[in-house]
Amino acid sequence: MKKIILTICFCLITSISFAQLEAVSREKTQEYWVYVRLEDRSGVTAEDDNGRSKRGDVVDVVKADGTNIPSKLAKEEWLIYKASLTKKEKEAMKEPWVEIIDGKEVFKAYRKNKLDTSKLGIVVKKGLVPTKIDGSKIIVKEKTSYDLSRYEFKRYIYLTKRPFAKWYRGLDDYWVKPAYALTEAACGSAVADREVVCTINKSGEDYPSLTTWEDAVDGDLVGNQQIQRADVYDDDGDLSGTVVVDGSTTSNTTYYMIITAPEGERHTGTAGTGATVTSDFGAGGGIIISLMDEGTRVSWLEVKVGATGDADTGLGVRVGNKLSNSAGFNQVSNCLIYPSADYGADDNDFVGIEATYHQVIKQHTFKNNIIYGFNQVGGIGIFLNATAPRKHIGIRLYNNTITDCDKGIEAISQLTGSIRTWTANNLVTNCGTYCYDDAHVNDNGIFYNDNENDLSDDGTAFYLTQADSGAVDTDTTNHLIQAGQNFITTVFVGMRVRNTTDSTWGYVTVINSDTDLTLNIDLVPDGKEAYIIYKAYVNRTIAFNDSGSNDYHLGISDTQAMDLATDLGTTNGINFDIDNFDRDAEAVDWDIGADEFVAAGGAVTGSTQPTYIIGTIIGSIQ
Repeated sequence: MKKIILTICFCLITSISFAQLEAVSREKTQEYWVYVRLEDRSGVTAEDDNGRSKRGDVVDVVKADGTNIPSKLAKEEWLIYKASLTKKEKEAMKEPWVEIIDGKEVFKAYRKNKLDTSKLGIVVKKGLVPTKIDGSKIIVKEKTSYDLSRYEFKRYIYLTKRPFAKWYRGLDDYWVKPAYALTEAACGSAVADREVVCTINKSGEDYPSLTTWEDAVDGDLVGNQQIQRADVYDDDGDLSGTVVVDGSTTSNTTYYMIITAPEGERHTGTAGTGATVTSDFGAGGGIIISLMDEGTRVSWLEVKVGATGDADTGLGVRVGNKLSNSAGFNQVSNCLIYPSADYGADDNDFVGIEATYHQVIKQHTFKNNIIYGFNQVGGIGIFLNATAPRKHIGIRLYNNTITDCDKGIEAISQLTGSIRTWTANNLVTNCGTYCYDDAHVNDNGIFYNDNENDLSDDGTAFYLTQADSGAVDTDTTNHLIQAGQNFITTVFVGMRVRNTTDSTWGYVTVINSDTDLTLNIDLVPDGKEAYIIYKAYVNRTIAFNDSGSNDYHLGISDTQAMDLATDLGTTNGINFDIDNFDRDAEAVDWDIGADEFVAAGGAVTGSTQPTYIIGTIIGSIQ
């Protein structure tokens, strides 16, 4: 009897009526479409299962403003009803179940709460409810360990059936279907081997949000042999909301998810010109796009990070997973990432792109992105976040332009050695604290592999690859002189110079001859010190096209970044700049940063400067 009484009390406490949630002072409400999962969807692994929606989970809550009419596909996937909700009610429905155990975040389930569909006063089935649901009938309950046990039991049943389902699909595919036809999602026809394309934020769209798309198509992509792609449009204006890509079994090279803007919907390198995803999380912060499954690609989007109005973090794209080791080999490319217009002094610690950890940061690639405007305290363009006892593995940063941020590229790791990070051709300027966190180079092994032709307008830049080295043989103030050198060929103005005898630093200001360089300071006062000149550029002022209007294409008058970059080849589209200009097809000398300067009329700049090829980088780009 005592147990029964306690159980009843627990249910009374954990059952929440939205009519009571704001009994004293209710917020302003807004009409939303609520998308509810009616069955348990199992994952292959326990980690996958935690990222999949279950019976009673509210998958998404989408504004019912006339632009997001539930589609035929959506009606076949979820129970959908309309209700007036406050923002707190909306967020309570979508809150994931995450607990802090022994100081660590532990991801327990897709949602913390489940909807009691029996209280809605309707026939519970997939489809659109014809009448609006009163708030008094919307009851959510916190999940318990019983729910977790049920999910795990169903996962084991799924695993038992999975080999037979895979065999049947494979047999059916072999005898009957062409290579692209085997799909479970019913969006547009495949445009490549098993690539299923669905539309978001489009007139006649397949799904109203990235979250509903992700929930509908996630699953065993390897077993089903699928690539799932979301094409984001701007037909209905900015796409507001967040998405967590999690719960699928994927492969980084064959079957994975893509979030992109199709041709005709892509930005032109400046804000407001293409498909835009933005946040509506407000106070408390949040992440617009979180990639927790292996191999996910995000490209060609504008990502506008909304202000929070307090000290909580707003984040554009996060790759990796603090909660597990599953996420790796993600790519973010050709995106434009910046804060919203109401970003201000209270919005600290905003980040454009973050790579985070569980035990390690696996291989990720960020390439050809423009990130700007995170200039309040702690604002970071790209953040490699691997605090103790974590480390980075295989981070690749290529041809990004980062400007007007408190910190350009920040890296944190507290585990020595075996950290493999490649950087090349990044352009970082106008930073508050510093442009590159170069204090960590060779400290705890953070920048362990190749760092070449990165550029800043302050005194920082990642360094490792050498342009030249030797020992001076003449003592002349502010000069570096050594007979038998070939400085005109190997060295450029702005390159960093290290006196390896006493570990002091300077940079090249003038190349006087093959044997004589002018430096910014008297770096080798004794006339006999050893030195290294690195392929890293500092104190170079970039002429952008129109920085006052946030147009960070290279300007016609720039002489500091053009034609100085490393040719990285064509792997995975690295050759396409922020405007989709093909550096390889046009056989140009690459510019540093995300933009390859193209003069009016389409002519590219010529070059008399050499282009370096990094042997260890070629072939290692994702």
